[in-house]
Amino acid sequence: MRIDIALKLRPFSHNSGTICLIPYSTWQVQVFVSRLYFTNLAGLEKKGLDLPIEGPVKGFTVMQDLQKGSIEVFGRGPHEYFHYTITAGQLSFKQGETIALPFIKKVEIPPLEKKVSFGVHKKQDWEQIRKRSDCAEFFPFWVRLAQLIPFQSLPKEPLGTMLLLKEGRLDLFFEAGFCGLLSPRFQDEHYLGLVPDVTTDFCPLGLLHEGARQIEALFFQEEGISWHFLPALPKELHAGRWTGLETKEGHQIDFEWSKKTLKKVIIHPLKDSAILLKLPSQLKTFRLRTQLRQKGKVLKCGESLAVREGQTIFLDRFCK
Repeated sequence: MRIDIALKLRPFSHNSGTICLIPYSTWQVQVFVSRLYFTNLAGLEKKGLDLPIEGPVKGFTVMQDLQKGSIEVFGRGPHEYFHYTITAGQLSFKQGETIALPFIKKVEIPPLEKKVSFGVHKKQDWEQIRKRSDCAEFFPFWVRLAQLIPFQSLPKEPLGTMLLLKEGRLDLFFEAGFCGLLSPRFQDEHYLGLVPDVTTDFCPLGLLHEGARQIEALFFQEEGISWHFLPALPKELHAGRWTGLETKEGHQIDFEWSKKTLKKVIIHPLKDSAILLKLPSQLKTFRLRTQLRQKGKVLKCGESLAVREGQTIFLDRFCK
């Protein structure tokens, strides 16, 4: 029994002036055809860089590769095709030329492979994703990008778009709290009338992480030794998969649900522990196996489980 997510997250935009966060840094970049503007969201430093690209350009594309942790920019000018990659500290053209970006210091972040999918495989054109504003589409990008950006603390008193997160309005925050390809902000620059106007020096990157934490809490929560699965499942997200979720003690969990009901859970224990599964109230029993060829045993919901380091646990056949 395996739970895999094959979806590759590579959102893109054809708009000159698209804003992207640069993975493994606190910087964002605004990408125009022949010029880049860099801004450090944690320090408000700004840099500009002219590029040797001549227009007019056809097929201009800015793509945030959330698999590789980079930004890809490409298109075709009147004389040649261009393609370059932006990473923390460097810009690299496919032809071999590189431009150092020494002002962007790469931040080491523990590798995580947390993924979520709700079965959406539409074209990842960001303008269309924003227009549809479907959480089944944008939640996976939000969760993934938060793993590539250094954590920054938020102000104690909510302000600006942070008020929407305090209310748990992730849908409205998506409308007002991001610019470009998920670059967060306290100021609602679209002036949608959702939050008061605000000016602040706080780094907005913490908004990205707080939102990702709230998304995870819809599907999994911990309370002591209790694990709550699908505690606040939105009706729109009635089916999906989550892999690489890590508990506070370091256990890794993959799980899948369909028709608002848990279907499979795979637990990779980091150490010996006792856990108590808290499942949706309609579920009464489930099957436990430690090897796929085992017949397994049926347990009642509410019984505690003893997990051992290195011994994978398979749970399925959740029944009402």
